[in-house]
Amino acid sequence: MKSPRPVRDVKQMCDLAILNLAACHAELKPGATVHDFLREVMEMVAKYDCPSVVNPIEIVMQFLTPDLQEKGVDWVTAQPFGPILISAAHCNRALASLKSGLRDLAWANTADAMYWSGVANTGKGVDALIYKSMAVVRAEGEAQAMSENAKSGATVELHRKLTHHPHKFASESDPRW
Repeated sequence: MKSPRPVRDVKQMCDLAILNLAACHAELKPGATVHDFLREVMEMVAKYDCPSVVNPIEIVMQFLTPDLQEKGVDWVTAQPFGPILISAAHCNRALASLKSGLRDLAWANTADAMYWSGVANTGKGVDALIYKSMAVVRAEGEAQAMSENAKSGATVELHRKLTHHPHKFASESDPRW
């Protein structure tokens, strides 16, 4: 049976994410075009992104000027430009991985790019998702630790969830009206 949906590759998925990010960028900078986004954001990301930086907040911080970094993590994570930068970085990493023949890594970065592109589309900052996720996961960890079946590994499992699944509950975030 032929699939009703066209098969998309890494490049096509990154192109979709970039178009979405350009639209988000235009909401923050009225009148900005796709070309402006490519010049102002994607070129900067290509120049300054360090692929070994994987924490979403640290990804954002690597692109900020010292005066913006001085405003602190709480201010930075509340800004709607954070998810745009994170998604753009993952698009850049996906395309670089594909060029290097690292297909699995390319797809992993593409998935992250698409996720953060969706977050950018909500207009919320990184904090709205990460802190909510951390609170829910922490509550799960506390419940697990208090249960009679809890093992000493509950703390390790809580840490793993906090660091590897910070956006697990993003889809439950309240919509902006």
